[in-house]
Amino acid sequence: MHQSTRSPRGDILQEGDLVLTGTPSGIGPIVEGDKVECLLSDPTSGKILASLNFGAVNRVAGYSYNP
Repeated sequence: MHQSTRSPRGDILQEGDLVLTGTPSGIGPIVEGDKVECLLSDPTSGKILASLNFGAVNRVAGYSYNP
């Protein structure tokens, strides 16, 4: 994998960058007990490069990102 990659918008992504996206209209909230699956795949080969699976739990406090 290259050290930097361009996103579809043309932004340059560096190793360690965090990409956050919005939620399309019509999608409901994630609730306790829901299963979440995230995949990162190579658009050319379709090969899965990374995956993350977890169950949703109730959050008792606000969101805080601490790298």
